[in-house]
Amino acid sequence: MTTETGVGVLKRELETYEAHKDEMLQSSPGKYVLIKGSEIVGLYEREEDAFKEAYKRFRLDAFMVQRVQKEFATVYVGGSFSHEGD
Repeated sequence: MTTETGVGVLKRELETYEAHKDEMLQSSPGKYVLIKGSEIVGLYEREEDAFKEAYKRFRLDAFMVQRVQKEFATVYVGGSFSHEGD
């Protein structure tokens, strides 16, 4: 078993955000995006709505909630930070 911490565990989520950032800035500036792995789960008006959906769907799995904006801001993460390695 290996343990990852911090940004390392959310590498795919961060890459997904960056890959779709320009598109989201045009269609949904200021909203909160919920990302799990390489999937954009949804865009929400309120941060708390993004977290409610995340905890309902993913419980202890890692996910990312990020405000859609030009400047990179604090990334909100959930779940545990350990995962099974090969």
